[in-house]
This record gives sequence, structure tokens and C-alpha cells, in this order.
Amino acid sequence: MRTAQTTSPRLLTHRDGLAFVDKPAGMPTHRTAEGRPDLIGWLKTQGRLLRDARPVHRLDASTSGVILCADRARRAEASGWFERHAVEKVYLALVYGRMRPSGTISVPIDDQPAITDIVRESEMVCGGQILSLLALRPQTGRTHQLRRHLLHIRHPILGDPRYRSRRHPSLPDAPDRLWLHAARLTVPGYPTVEAPLPDALATHLARCQAPLPGAAARRPS
Repeated sequence: MRTAQTTSPRLLTHRDGLAFVDKPAGMPTHRTAEGRPDLIGWLKTQGRLLRDARPVHRLDASTSGVILCADRARRAEASGWFERHAVEKVYLALVYGRMRPSGTISVPIDDQPAITDIVRESEMVCGGQILSLLALRPQTGRTHQLRRHLLHIRHPILGDPRYRSRRHPSLPDAPDRLWLHAARLTVPGYPTVEAPLPDALATHLARCQAPLPGAAARRPS
């Protein structure tokens, strides 16, 4: 799997036993059989403030962005927010093709309901392909939900080696990682916490150009 070079996580904010951490792409949330550095291992090295904190939800190893961790006293409460769907998560994804301005994907995953709301932020051209930058709000939390839903509607995420279509070529200037970032997280009673777009993704966006009005997406051969 292609991933960005792993860097250290960064604490975004900490209050009342809750820690919002910016996880880099390439770092798994939990320990893996391969023994790669993981987020829990990093938390244990951060001294008294964070060593008792643990993630209360998951991000794919290849996805960067904000993740909520809680100490022992707040862990059950924080986990309950996710179980009750009381948390708003917003991801940014760059996908192939021209998307409609907004919509909802409601397609079951592994026989369970799965719902994703989509808003198109912008369109651009990179490597001769029209791409859409999307804000994604999952209403449910199924495994690889965003990646699977976008492939289902034939707009896969750039850099996804698993959920991809042969119709969509690799782009030579694209970053060497999955183009998916957990940008914002809002939990009950607290302000929204944002994780800035990683340099590799921001640099790639800066190289892309706005498409001409009325331009049609180039169809891969």
C-alpha cells in the first residue's frame, strides 16, 4: 500500500481529559502485526498529560487528520458519543471526475446501513483529469465507508490502491498517499477542532488548475 512517510502526531488541543490529535498518514491507530509505530504507542511516550489517553474511534492508517483520544475517566462517555452518532466528522477527499454540488450516498456496507453526505468544495484539473474536492460527512461509521462509497458511485479517491477503478489512471504529480484527510471533528459541548491539510496535499492542490467553464471531464481510455 502506498502511504506518505510517517511523521509524528501533533496535539491540537487538550481539555477535561480529552485530547484531539492530528494523526499523520502512514501511522495506524492501534498496534499492528507489522510492528509499525502506532498512535497508542506515541501517546504512551508523551508524559503525564497524554500517557493514559486512548483513541475512542479509528482512522485508517493511510488517512491523516484529527482523532479524539480520552483518558480513563472520560473514555466511556466519549465512546458513547460515537455510538449515539452525536459526533460530526468532516473529511476532505480529492476524487476523480466532476461531482454534483451536493448529495447523499446511502448504500449498505456488509449488510449494515451506511450513509455519507457529500458537498463539492471545488473542481480542478490535474494531469489532464478533472477532479473534485469534496467535504464528506459520514452519518455512520462502517469500515472504509468513505472509500467504498466513492468507488461505488465511480468517483474513487486519488491514491487509493484498494478501492480504485482501472478506468482512472494514476496521476504522476499526485502525492504518494491516499488523498483523504479528517479535517474537522465536533463533539458535544466543545468547539469544533480542525486539523490543517498536510503539506503534501496542500502542495498538490496548489499545482492544480481550475477547469474551464463548461469543460467536460476527460475520459480515461
